[in-house]
Amino acid sequence: MMRRNFRSWASVTGAAVLLLLGVGPVAGQTGTGTVRATVVDAVSARPLSGAQVSVVGTGRGGLANANGQVLILNVPVGTQTVSATLIGYGTVEEQVTVTAGQVTTVQLDMQTTALELDAVVVTGTAGGAQKRSLGNAVSTFSAEQVVENVPVADVQQLLQARTPGLTLLSDGGAAGDGSSIRLRGSGSLNASFEPIVFVDGVRISSGTNNFDDQCGSVTHCTDALDFINPADIESIEVIKGPAAATLYGAQAASGVIQIVTKKGRAGRGIQWQAGFDTGLSDWALQRPITYWQCSESNVDPSSSYDGCHGLSAGTLLQYDPLTLTPDALRGNDGSVDENGAGLYNFNISARGGGDLFNFFVSAENGEEQGIYHNNYSRRTGGRANFGFTPSEKLNFNVNLGYARNHVRMPLSNNSSNSILRNGMRGRANALYQFQEGFRNYGPTLANEWNTQTRAERYTIGATINYQPFSWFQNRLIIGLDNNNREITDFT
Repeated sequence: MMRRNFRSWASVTGAAVLLLLGVGPVAGQTGTGTVRATVVDAVSARPLSGAQVSVVGTGRGGLANANGQVLILNVPVGTQTVSATLIGYGTVEEQVTVTAGQVTTVQLDMQTTALELDAVVVTGTAGGAQKRSLGNAVSTFSAEQVVENVPVADVQQLLQARTPGLTLLSDGGAAGDGSSIRLRGSGSLNASFEPIVFVDGVRISSGTNNFDDQCGSVTHCTDALDFINPADIESIEVIKGPAAATLYGAQAASGVIQIVTKKGRAGRGIQWQAGFDTGLSDWALQRPITYWQCSESNVDPSSSYDGCHGLSAGTLLQYDPLTLTPDALRGNDGSVDENGAGLYNFNISARGGGDLFNFFVSAENGEEQGIYHNNYSRRTGGRANFGFTPSEKLNFNVNLGYARNHVRMPLSNNSSNSILRNGMRGRANALYQFQEGFRNYGPTLANEWNTQTRAERYTIGATINYQPFSWFQNRLIIGLDNNNREITDFT
């Protein structure tokens, strides 16, 4: 109602101005008309003075006055495009139909937009630092844009191939599998070769989770960062070089990964976002084929290799154990999961705020099945971030994260009883003790390996910034990373 009254008042005032100025001859011009534009903030409806308003392609325009209004004379008749620009706002355009001798009114609603200023790196010191002022390599990318364009299941997939010099050494391709993180040119003889990880300024436990010192050799590792929902991340900064240790201490000699989660946005109302991803996983590489060429001794009925009995010497045998054995992989013909290894993920979030506060809340649930029957990864979690600005000198943020993970891991591919290793060791057409095509344990026994990890993890962080003077700033960060894991071996 207030906007409707304001526009009505503006029309009356504009008509009075035209009469006082004696612009009656304009009405007699058959080829031109007048455009009266009103520029306001799209959220608050506040008039925006100083906005540059123009009629595209005509050279006609002007600046909006204190009431957000501008009057443009001698505009050619017909359909015209009116454009408005203002620092801090995105350009907006509206089409109008100009009639000869008439005044055409249009309202331009402008949305605020971020300005590309000097990049600031979040550091462990008060106030942060400009990216160009650091004497080390800093790489930053928008995780939000990546997640919007590419399905991402976990933080490992988000980091992969996004930053030069950052490498993920995966233990395998199982669902929920962990990876070791390495930064080229970074390392320490006395500390870990993995970079340390911060989430909203709070250091968290990272790397791979071991199981009874058998991680990698017997079973797959799990990842310590799997509790973070990629859809909750705003941006990721990777800091390399010796200055990382200067900012974060000696333990950061191998680099730093700074994860910044999403925050609320003031003045835009509540923004809801929901997403659902689903798909299938399959064996990406060529499946191993085993070959055997029958020799004179093999075709002899007394030979221990019964696969060549009754065949001619020189016969070449081949077998595809991972495909022809129903319970070797999900998706095989005759498998209990003929549809393959499925995955799904559901996310929902809301963000918003006002002049003194902002918030971001989210929840998710997802599951990914591995190609082996005894492999899956499930995650349920949520996040709540709140920001408060009681004064220009004081602001503080509170970040809460919670996740429950349930992962079942198969035997590692190099294990003596794994499906892949024993399939590659098998001989075509050979009848072994346990299962055809497999030397030692076959899929039936290997799938009974049942190692499950249940984890419940929550992180709490609070950041207080106080700047009583322009030259004096204080920052206090308090955080807690609590991770409870229960590993059970049912074999």
